[in-house]
Amino acid sequence: MEENKKLIGSSTTDFTIIKELGRGSYGVVYKVFSNINKKEYVLKKINIKHMKQKHQTEALKEAQILRKVKNDNIIRYYTSFVENYCLYIVMEYADGGDLQQVSNFFIKQIQFFKKLLRDKREKKKCFSESQIWEFAQDLIKAVDYLHRNNIIHRDIKTLNIFLTKDNKIKLGDLGVSKIISSQAALQGTRVGTPLYLSPELVKQQPYDLKVDIWAIGVVLYHISALEPPFQGENLIALGYSIFYKQNVRKKSNIKTKSM
Repeated sequence: MEENKKLIGSSTTDFTIIKELGRGSYGVVYKVFSNINKKEYVLKKINIKHMKQKHQTEALKEAQILRKVKNDNIIRYYTSFVENYCLYIVMEYADGGDLQQVSNFFIKQIQFFKKLLRDKREKKKCFSESQIWEFAQDLIKAVDYLHRNNIIHRDIKTLNIFLTKDNKIKLGDLGVSKIISSQAALQGTRVGTPLYLSPELVKQQPYDLKVDIWAIGVVLYHISALEPPFQGENLIALGYSIFYKQNVRKKSNIKTKSM
């Protein structure tokens, strides 16, 4: 990590913000330019001011672990540092080419994927079976790599799956899901997006690697049926639907075949 800090940057003064890519409840994401090596990166800023010292230490440790994750189907994490009660994570900036003039994975690719799902739903046109299987294989490769390294993603969803210009999958946003989880013990820690939560997460029960497998299934259902398998008018109704496996459509657009 020290080498990456020297080559890329170790403080906010080492970077020039090009533009804000997005923001959420946990922080802000920027496209930045390294003043050291003159390359572009994504800088994720996470406010840790209200974390206890123990949890801040755990969050930093998680960020260091992320740096070791190296896989073609996972967004690369380079280095991290703490400044003014904020944790900064420097990540790969991947140019997605000109898919609807989409230039990066982190925001515009999300908008593209959402628009793609919406357009297909409105036109009642599904992804081809071969497209779905290609997406599935790339996603499974990414998750298999994480699990073999004893890492649970915890927040796999369509918004965290990014497309390259040749329609290859890259799984992203690993950092937020890991670091947020450091604020509490593994047991009963609720993380993730409601539509993709497994029954044990809904019930705030102990969980393991299987929660990611569940989420993969929900994602594949979503992109094949163009709607999530479990729905509800509110979080309680959604949780009930997930836990008791209700509201699942009887028919699927995916046919069974060997991978």
